[in-house]
Amino acid sequence: MSQRIIYTAADGNMCVIVPAPEAQWTDVMKTIPNGVDYEVVDVSEVPSDRTFRNAWVHAKGQSNKVGVDLPKAKEIVHTKRRERRQIELAPLDQLININVAKPQTVATIEAQRQVIRDKYAKIQIDIDSAPGVPELKLIIEGL
Repeated sequence: MSQRIIYTAADGNMCVIVPAPEAQWTDVMKTIPNGVDYEVVDVSEVPSDRTFRNAWVHAKGQSNKVGVDLPKAKEIVHTKRRERRQIELAPLDQLININVAKPQTVATIEAQRQVIRDKYAKIQIDIDSAPGVPELKLIIEGL
């Protein structure tokens, strides 16, 4: 089938129903919760890029049926930024634990950790000031 059903679940997340090729529409419609506004859209109206999937919103009445909630998208990028920062800090964290009795070495390692923290603090500022999804996408690609 070249159509999808989209709706917003009670938890605020947008759901996309992808009917099986052999499915009957009457059976597919039974999967939609009672009382929920839904829309049948062409598959081309559902983004193929799933980077911000958890920030998708059902944009009822608009030409683009699937939009992106910018604050949710920013939180997705923040999470990825934190994950990348932790990966970079992990080896230095281990060195600190190994060299805890060597103040000179610990100071050197701490300076390296601060460089990483500063780098990711700048990325956080970039995320917070991003005006839209394309800019957030570029930030993710740069991580």
